[in-house]
Amino acid sequence: MKILIADDELLVRRSIRMFLTDLGVRPDDMVETGDGFGLVEAIGGSHFDLALVDIRMPGMDGLEAVRRARETAGETDFYILSGFDDFKYAQEAIRLGVKDYILKPVRRADLEKIVENTISALEQRRALLLENLNLATAALLNIPGYTAHFPVPCRPVLIADDAPAQPFSVSELLAVDNDRITVIAHRDGGYVLLFLFETPEYPGYCREYLKDLAERYQSGHTLVEGRKFRDGTCWEEDYKRMRTLACLRSACGGRRLYPRTCLPPVDSRDFLPVCRCCETCLETYGKSDYAGFTLACEALLKSLEPVRQSHPGRAGNISRYLAEAFGLKDQSPEGLKSGLLMAAATFSASSKDFQYEEITAYIDRHYAEDLSLTGLAGMYGLSPNYFSTLFKKKAGCNFIHYLTSLRIAESKRLLLETNLTIREIAERVGYYSASFFIRSFKKAEEITPSEYRRKG
Repeated sequence: MKILIADDELLVRRSIRMFLTDLGVRPDDMVETGDGFGLVEAIGGSHFDLALVDIRMPGMDGLEAVRRARETAGETDFYILSGFDDFKYAQEAIRLGVKDYILKPVRRADLEKIVENTISALEQRRALLLENLNLATAALLNIPGYTAHFPVPCRPVLIADDAPAQPFSVSELLAVDNDRITVIAHRDGGYVLLFLFETPEYPGYCREYLKDLAERYQSGHTLVEGRKFRDGTCWEEDYKRMRTLACLRSACGGRRLYPRTCLPPVDSRDFLPVCRCCETCLETYGKSDYAGFTLACEALLKSLEPVRQSHPGRAGNISRYLAEAFGLKDQSPEGLKSGLLMAAATFSASSKDFQYEEITAYIDRHYAEDLSLTGLAGMYGLSPNYFSTLFKKKAGCNFIHYLTSLRIAESKRLLLETNLTIREIAERVGYYSASFFIRSFKKAEEITPSEYRRKG
């Protein structure tokens, strides 16, 4: 959320900035200006979700600045801050569509309410946008020839698992607070496809987000960047390129990012079948499918042999890839065979071994910490995929939902029984961003934390 503070008094601007920072607003998401001309110029050059505007400013007063800014402001919420309790000012502000007229000195409670109202409106618009984008991207994947028309450019990223014991977790990715980008995720076969959409407040952020994705995930995953598009005209051709590169990763190099300009090798058809067998091995292993994994391993070893003769370098890459994926020491044909059979033996664990009560007791004690499904699964010697399946079967909900319900329940108690600020409560229950806590609370309870406290 980006906020513009327009007031000619430096101390007032600093006081408002201090309050907003305490509410969890990032310092780099706040812009200050001391006059009406600065307000018009700032809004004309960037998108702001909220503008706090003083009426009496030199050169151009706040009302005139709001009137001019309205032409380019889009969905900015304007709030007038004034030391004058004048009905004419308030009447003009209402005529301009200003959200509210707040008398100075501005109280912390006033700003808290303004921030919550803005976040609530943003979440409503965001929910509608997510619904529309989910439908459009699903159609893009499932309806041949479908032409999408997105409001902002889309940058797709395909993610494939290179370590079958650590599958990519969509729920954990989406649970991380990031209001600078809209992420739509779909599973397509053994891949996760992310559609990245920039928000108007942060143009150009997609590149930074993709770089962060690569740094966080390429130690156990391969990422393939797609070409940016809005109407989907070239989508099918480019998605075929992305899937081919992902499939070829065992021969061409996994655990890396393939840029949008990368094309499959010209001789890839010679070793594509063995790469597909390799993919099937990883996919069936991730599903704990003993029969499917065993058959896939047999097909893989059989198809790998002729590639050793025709493309020894590619065959060597595939052997190393399998050794890394399944933790094998011997990359010889016999070593791969015995190692893959040993990997299949791990499927013998049953749900009876799942220590549900112990796991939930641990979550109940540590919910305010930085818990992750992958970390918990590792603590109990299970793959994240297997852990997630068993947890949902026992709990009736997924891990993220269970964790969130604990945090929201404790935050409700603290809201009613203490005088802690919203930011302090957010930190106590495991949210390191007050704005993300407010959005999560609103999504769960359909009212903001302050409204819940007032009604309590």
